[in-house]
Parts: sequence; structure tokens; C-alpha cells
Amino acid sequence: MTEAIIAILLLFGGAYGGSQYQKNKCNEELQEVMEVNNNRLDSVKVSLYAANSKLDSLKSLPAKVDTIVIRQKEIVEKTDTLILMSQDILLNTDTIKNELRKHIEITKE
Repeated sequence: MTEAIIAILLLFGGAYGGSQYQKNKCNEELQEVMEVNNNRLDSVKVSLYAANSKLDSLKSLPAKVDTIVIRQKEIVEKTDTLILMSQDILLNTDTIKNELRKHIEITKE
């Protein structure tokens, strides 16, 4: 009887420990991806600020203004893409958390 109780404790403890390890690993990977995306977003913001500064200083030059407007649109599109990527990462994080909760509930039963 004692051996069965010990085996059950080891089984549930191992499952819980494994799920915690996987959760920590996923959180670390998520933090790395978020950091990379934040760095990219910061560089896009700097480019957008530089483009806006150039646009303000070159308003009297129609040809150059058109070029800058086109560049600014490209930067805005890239910013939108990064925002969408960040939203996808956050949604995946929620999915991972929900699956982990379900797994923990199943192992408790």
C-alpha cells in the first residue's frame, strides 16, 4: 500500500514538475521573441521618426516629398506587420497557458 502511494506521488509530482519546466521554457522563448520584436519595433519607430523629420524639412521639394511619403507608407506597413506578429504571439501564449491549465487539471484527477 505504501509503495502504491509513493508511486502515485512520484507520478503526479513528476507530471507537475514537467509541466512547470515546460511552462518556464515556453515563457523564456516567448520573452526572447518579444524582445526581438520590441527591438525591431523600436528600429521601425526610429525610421518613421527620421522619415517624418525628412518629410517636414523637404515639403518644398515635390519629387522628394513623394519619395518620402512612399517610404513612410512602407514603414507604416512594416509597423502594422510587427504589431500583428506581436498579437499572434500573445494569442499563442494564451493558448499555451490554457493547454497547460487543462493538463494540470487532468493530472490532478
